Amino acid sequence: MAGLRKMPPMGANPALSDIELARAVIYMLNAAGNQFGEPTSAELMVWREIADDRRKRR
Repeated sequence: MAGLRKMPPMGANPALSDIELARAVIYMLNAAGNQFGEPTSAELMVWREIADDRRKRR
């Protein structure tokens, strides 16, 4: 969500919602053999807080 090193925030698409980004990441992880389910609203809130904290530290 906040980007990491040279990766841009929101996968370089600021129009994405948090749920759309989370679903895309989970899709890629599951394609690699994992078995993650649909993200919950509680998980999205935690991930948003982490992303916001990272942005503040830059």
